[in-house]
Amino acid sequence: MLKQSEIATIILVAALALGASFFLANLIISPGERKQDVLKVQAIDTSFPEIDDSIFPDKGLNPTQQVRIGENNPDAPFQQSDN
Repeated sequence: MLKQSEIATIILVAALALGASFFLANLIISPGERKQDVLKVQAIDTSFPEIDDSIFPDKGLNPTQQVRIGENNPDAPFQQSDN
C-alpha cells in the first residue's frame, strides 16, 4: 500500500507535468491570430424568372394529367369492372 506522502508526491508531480506540458504546447503551437475570411451569399429572392417556351412548349404533353387507358376503368385499384 502507498503511504499518504507517496500519493501526495505522485499528485504533485502529475500536476507539475500537466502544467509544464500545457505551457510548452502553447509556446510550440501558438494559435496566432484566428481570423478567416468567409464568402457572403446573396439573399434568396422570392420572385421566379419567366420560363423559356423552348423548354416547356404550349403544345407539349402535360405529365400532370391523369392518364386513362381504355374505357370503364374503375376509380379504386383492384376493383372489378362490369365487363
